[in-house]
Amino acid sequence: MIWGAVLTFALLGGWLSRMCGGGPPKLPWGLDQWIYALPYMLISIPATASMIIILYNADKASKGKYAFVIKPPAMIAVAPFVGAFLGKRTGHGGGMDLGTNAKEPGHGREPEALEFFILSIHGKIPQYWYDALLLAITGFAVTLLTGVVICFVDVPAGLLIAFSGLLKAPAYMIGRKIYPEGNGKGIPYLNEATAIGEYLTGFFGWGALALALVMITGT
Repeated sequence: MIWGAVLTFALLGGWLSRMCGGGPPKLPWGLDQWIYALPYMLISIPATASMIIILYNADKASKGKYAFVIKPPAMIAVAPFVGAFLGKRTGHGGGMDLGTNAKEPGHGREPEALEFFILSIHGKIPQYWYDALLLAITGFAVTLLTGVVICFVDVPAGLLIAFSGLLKAPAYMIGRKIYPEGNGKGIPYLNEATAIGEYLTGFFGWGALALALVMITGT
């Protein structure tokens, strides 16, 4: 029963991730990205509540020394959501081709928002692995903050969530392996290399959330 629920949640996360990349149904105002990020906040509520209480007590004991951290407490509570949402919106178009597109930073395209972390090694490693690294970084941006917060109550579960974002790179690698030419016959809206990558990114991400919840609750 519980593993069926985990699988169902992972499958749903996969399709929501695909929706973020253009799969149907198309929701207005970027709601697909808001919905995708929501579970990252929900799973963090017990941990953020504990953090707020501890910081509040520390602030009270120190007569306001930590006030800047806990006021308003909502900033802590929504931090995992904001991190996941902004991470999901971070551009990764320059990496999802995995070296099959001639456009590279400074030569046909602008660097992606988080690409500055690895720009210094551009041209020094194969383009395939450079693009994979970019995908891993943008995936990590989605899951890192939630993982850190969850580590406050369950370290293994928190690490699982945090590092699940790195699986964005192998997700797109699998897609490119299935469709080496970029697209082909298959399930509608999943018959492209990038579509498979988008789907598996969400599958791995939400799957990790579900597994982490099982670990935290002991169910």
